[in-house]
Amino acid sequence: MKGNRYFNTSGPNIPNEHYTLDRLDLVAKGKDLVYKSRYFTIWAPRQTGKSTYFRFLARELEKKLPRGLCFFGKYGFDHQLERTRNINRDKEIL
Repeated sequence: MKGNRYFNTSGPNIPNEHYTLDRLDLVAKGKDLVYKSRYFTIWAPRQTGKSTYFRFLARELEKKLPRGLCFFGKYGFDHQLERTRNINRDKEIL
């Protein structure tokens, strides 16, 4: 079905195959929160683009941050980065 996009109603959204809203304003807000080391959640009913949003956000963050440094939810977590933050925090306390 190459070249003919359609509305996806299940599974991951693939922008080249499915109609997609980029939500650039929301991605920009997410980037700002990540750069400020803030936690945030996205809550919405099923099939509303939450996973697609986090994939877009991760793609944008990887342009500035080293690859593999930023993961979301089921996509993983960088334990080495967390250990480094804890070591640096402990040094500041001493």
